[in-house]
Amino acid sequence: AGRGPGRRDVLSMSLAAALLRGVVLPAEPAQALGAPGLSAPGPDGLAVYLRPGGKQGNHGIGWGAIDPYSFKVPAGWEEVGSFAGEGYGGQEVDLRFQGGEGRLEVVLAPIRRFIDPVPDHVTIKDIGSELKFIKAFGTEITGGNPIYEEDIVSSGTVTGPLGRPYYVYNLKLGGGQSVLVSATVLRDRAYLLACKASSLQWRKNKSVLSDIRDSFYALE
Repeated sequence: AGRGPGRRDVLSMSLAAALLRGVVLPAEPAQALGAPGLSAPGPDGLAVYLRPGGKQGNHGIGWGAIDPYSFKVPAGWEEVGSFAGEGYGGQEVDLRFQGGEGRLEVVLAPIRRFIDPVPDHVTIKDIGSELKFIKAFGTEITGGNPIYEEDIVSSGTVTGPLGRPYYVYNLKLGGGQSVLVSATVLRDRAYLLACKASSLQWRKNKSVLSDIRDSFYALE
């Protein structure tokens, strides 16, 4: 039997695909700096995270291979646990990072409850409008509480690499918490990055928190 792709093979293929899409990723994750897949900080003070091939998440039986994704975080941010039974939520949370400016979660959620069969070349627009999408996946973002229209400060649609659309949101939830979300759909899953901050963290760091949200890409 032939040998499947190893970790370096997967990273090389992801890097090649990213370069074709205009996304700058680390040539090799610097594991000594913290989480596997995290680069050294760049000139802007942000480190690039690329989900390593073969990374295990808190996902149940029936989950297939997860496409890599990438985002940036400030120097000093660290990956924290995301496993059920540790108070971190359900199977949809793939990872968490946190730092002095706030914290983030990447949520992976099946879309077949909204669209089945899933069409070829499906995009987030096939699920519905910006409002319909954030209400549909609100409990995954908040850990159980719904998101209502009045929670949305702003929303929009941006175009990612190769023309894939992303919905982006600025939410204000209970307790003064600000949540910035970037979401897209790839194959049969929704990929959502939710960057969360207290009111004080938001006032001091809204620019860098917005940069984190806007750096999120799912790589095909």
